[in-house]
Amino acid sequence: MRIDDHRGMAKTLLDKVRHKLSGHAGAALEEVATRTGVSYDTLLRIRDGRTDPAFGKVQRLAEYLKLVRSGVDIDAVHRRQR
Repeated sequence: MRIDDHRGMAKTLLDKVRHKLSGHAGAALEEVATRTGVSYDTLLRIRDGRTDPAFGKVQRLAEYLKLVRSGVDIDAVHRRQR
């Protein structure tokens, strides 16, 4: 898979994560931070579009938010969606 495909896939997943996080605030966002290991401040920056996190963080958040199944090959999912 070309590097551009990875960027596009990561951007789409990041957009989905941001959308899901937009419904979380306060204690709910703290719970996400505790469960995923992503700091509360980082979650705020991701949610508000002020940072583009590493793909590993996006994947952890996507798994926790049930956007993808844990351990799923993200590349395989992307290929099936084409």
